[in-house]
Amino acid sequence: MEPWKKTAETTTELADAMTEAMNRMGEFFRNAQPPVQGGQAPQHRDLPRSLFLEAPPIYEPSEGRGPGKSSATEILNKIQARHKALMEPGDFVHPRSKRDAEVRGRAKREAPYVIYPEILVIVDYDGYRLHGGDNVQIKRYFISFWNGVDLRYKLLKGPKVRISIAGIIISRGRDATPYLERNRVGRDAIDSAAALTDMGKYLFRERRLPVYDIAVAITKYDMCRRRKGGRCTKGTAGFAYVGGACVVNKRLEKVNSVAIIEDTGGFSGIIVAAHEVGHLLGAVHDGSPPPTYLGGPGAERCRWEDGYIMSDLRHTEKGFRWSPCSISSFHHFLNGETATCLFNSPHEDESLPRVLPGKLLSLDAQCRRDRGTSACFKDERVCAQLFCFDSGSGYCVAYRPAAEGSPCGDGQTCNSGRCIVEHENIIPDYSQHTVSYLRRSDETDDYEPFNLTSTSRRS
Repeated sequence: MEPWKKTAETTTELADAMTEAMNRMGEFFRNAQPPVQGGQAPQHRDLPRSLFLEAPPIYEPSEGRGPGKSSATEILNKIQARHKALMEPGDFVHPRSKRDAEVRGRAKREAPYVIYPEILVIVDYDGYRLHGGDNVQIKRYFISFWNGVDLRYKLLKGPKVRISIAGIIISRGRDATPYLERNRVGRDAIDSAAALTDMGKYLFRERRLPVYDIAVAITKYDMCRRRKGGRCTKGTAGFAYVGGACVVNKRLEKVNSVAIIEDTGGFSGIIVAAHEVGHLLGAVHDGSPPPTYLGGPGAERCRWEDGYIMSDLRHTEKGFRWSPCSISSFHHFLNGETATCLFNSPHEDESLPRVLPGKLLSLDAQCRRDRGTSACFKDERVCAQLFCFDSGSGYCVAYRPAAEGSPCGDGQTCNSGRCIVEHENIIPDYSQHTVSYLRRSDETDDYEPFNLTSTSRRS
């Protein structure tokens, strides 16, 4: 059995195993350079303050995408006080040419048994600094991060969903993510709606990226929503389009398969990412009707207060699961005409070991990254809500659960919101196959492949 498939007794052992695997597979790193001149991002939004994450595919205008449909005005659907999802019915087009060949001429095709959304992960400059500017540590963290997201999608059947990483772009300069930088509000916030719009337009024009289905930009900064009068209200943790996967809006020259999420370096954005990707795959917030341009079952029969992933009230085990309405919405979207870009298998290069995120960072380390303090409790309570000491108020405050695999007692670990006895195979024995790319730091500004060799918010 390979070293990463054995139970590691310490974080150091896990890190060593992951490092060895990365070295054996020929790890290659480069930093992201500024985007193409004049490249501004399109418009995309989604997700509120809970946990969500999404990402978009890259499409070159010259490639075949099929005829676009007539577009309508963008509709911003306010769902609950801090949750919002952008619903944009306009110009749906199949994005990736490599898949268009398979579906061209077909009105509808049933989803395969397993789909593999390929995620392009974009780490901004502040995220690069947050992780010490260490490429290896950044890869370890985000592969484990997406393993945590994948665990939520492993619950789905018909079709099954397995998250795959198409690439990780690490920004070693602020100008590498202009769509974030030009929408900064003050010193510590980003106008999420404007940034998502710009990100979509930028990716529409950017032709040097690897093939992917969803692009997710990750930042440590607070996101805010611009209100009438100009005030930008904080409290948004993620933004994405409902049903945005596989969609290119040619009229507005942007891709809709994008998302921006907030993560402070302690795995606080895992559930947010799952939530946002859920929006991109057609799920609305629980308690809400379906957008008219997507149709489908919607989620009016599932209560927001029940606290499933597509809610913002995730305080129990249900916060790790999908509501029946979300499951029905996924089935509707994934078996529709738009989702065919997700039907191909990812690159089968090397198996990537996956480590549970709670094995990389202790409970104290997770709180230290989130709030600069320590964990108040280290028992079964952390699995549903991780309470961290708040130095300002003197109270213990919880924003989200501890990361999967976190210790919750002697010989016990967190699993889907519950504290269970830790088994020998606590590190899941499954892998993803993918090649990742990072932009070079030299003058060529090209992308070159490297093999990822590690496992795989603010609530």
